[in-house]
Amino acid sequence: MTAIEQRQKQLLHMKATHVALDKAKQQLDAYAQKEAACQALIPKVIEALVQHGRITPEQQKQASDSLADPKARLEMLLLAADPSRIAVRRPEAIGKAEGASKQASAELPTDRFGSRRSTEWNEANRRASEKLRKSL
Repeated sequence: MTAIEQRQKQLLHMKATHVALDKAKQQLDAYAQKEAACQALIPKVIEALVQHGRITPEQQKQASDSLADPKARLEMLLLAADPSRIAVRRPEAIGKAEGASKQASAELPTDRFGSRRSTEWNEANRRASEKLRKSL
């Protein structure tokens, strides 16, 4: 291999290294942007967790620290998804709303084919049957 060929090979190697380093820098910059966006959302997430009873106000600092770590974020999300782990219980509804039953629809009469018909239909059918009998 001549000296010129060796220098050309070195130049190609340097160009390839430069392209690889540029690509790595682009990926690191994209990751840094995503991480900055995540960090900016942490206060809103903490506020929502407190507001919806997933953590107590005393746990805000610990939750904020946990959200800064990607692995801890997922672990915290896993715990927050469990409905049995609500930190602040809201009072249950008292009593039952008036008229909240489906009794009327369950008692509709049926015709000879087993189809449910409304009482208006049956009344109209009865009147039509009487007119038909009178005309005979």
